Amino acid sequence: MRLVHALAINLSQDEAQVQSQFKRDATVSRITIDTYTAHASGSFSIPDGDTESLSIGDVASPNGVYIEVANDCDVYLSGSLDPIELRKATGKTYAKLFLECNLTSVSIEASQGVAVTGTYLVWG
Repeated sequence: MRLVHALAINLSQDEAQVQSQFKRDATVSRITIDTYTAHASGSFSIPDGDTESLSIGDVASPNGVYIEVANDCDVYLSGSLDPIELRKATGKTYAKLFLECNLTSVSIEASQGVAVTGTYLVWG
């Protein structure tokens, strides 16, 4: 299985992006990994006040996760009691979380007064 991702960030003071404050070139940021053997993905809809563990399927050793949600929520990784507070930026449609790290589980809590809908991918 091949995983390819590229995170090319360019933060600048001007629209032409000449006066860069932070720049990560796409050619340097592109990562290709051929050692992964399994993945799990899907969509979810969690009622307000509920918590759902996302299925990692047959991924024996998860090495990363991508989550995209339409509403604010809390994300718990590997049984932690301290959540990552995933909040949409002002005026944006989605909040996104991309992590490349060892995991054992991923849970989403709809704790902000609304149901949470989204999609996810776990690989390893």
